[in-house]
Amino acid sequence: MVHYRSEKGNKPDDHWKLEGEYRHGLRYWSREEVDREHDLLTRMRRGFLDYQRCTMKELREFVFQRKLLKTAAGYLKSLKLEQSSETEPVKARLVDLLEKADDDQAFDRFLILPAELRAHIYDIHFSWLLEKNDGSLTSPTPPPITEVCSIVRKETLEPFFQTCFLNLGFEDTYEYKMIKSESRFFLNAPPSQVAMVRKINLYCELVAEASCFPITIEIDPGTSTVQAKTKPLNTDSFDLAEATTIETFGEELNEWIQGIRGRSEVVELRASDIRALFNRVKAMNEWSIRQHDED
Repeated sequence: MVHYRSEKGNKPDDHWKLEGEYRHGLRYWSREEVDREHDLLTRMRRGFLDYQRCTMKELREFVFQRKLLKTAAGYLKSLKLEQSSETEPVKARLVDLLEKADDDQAFDRFLILPAELRAHIYDIHFSWLLEKNDGSLTSPTPPPITEVCSIVRKETLEPFFQTCFLNLGFEDTYEYKMIKSESRFFLNAPPSQVAMVRKINLYCELVAEASCFPITIEIDPGTSTVQAKTKPLNTDSFDLAEATTIETFGEELNEWIQGIRGRSEVVELRASDIRALFNRVKAMNEWSIRQHDED
């Protein structure tokens, strides 16, 4: 079954779904025509053949080669017709038969593949997820591949969270707060999944200095290290006040990192770490406002 993203594309499970073509104002199109166009577009993105462009001879060969005649009961006689008034209806039935076979196809020998090959397939899949989501994910739910069976779940869940950059944002509106859509995973997901996260894209605003800091945080449990890189986005207007802000923020971030490192031999994130980071950034924002008012 094909799954499409929500119209706004902001739901936790949208990251693994295909993009839908949301068309408004097609008042002269029937619902069937819109659905059919959607299906054809999806087939193209999945790399399937457009059977509508095939000849009757080609379609019959595909059906025989794929041994689909058992599911085409009653059509055997029609399949033998070369030229008749039934050609178009027969072609439509063959196209439907082949497209359904494409949608229903399964590879039930996956677990027989060597573990190294399966791992490579997972890497390709997760790289594709990142590429189609501009390099990072927002509060994602684990993709369907992690729910196939217990063996595949064990092999995919941790690589998924280790491979993907997860977005985390703090913003200043009426009050400084976490961006709900981005903090949802870190605060609500099972602790075991939060502990698997290795890469975070943090975006925060320090309004008084008009500074926006994109921060990349990477965690390496093997070496028990946490690395963070930050710089202001508005580097063209960089001044001494912002330099002080960056230095102070760096100190706050370093203390947060040291707290994670010193907790245990294995470096793992917790929801409490995200709350602690937010509190530090919020305090930093308040400090920046006071500095701005004093100047």
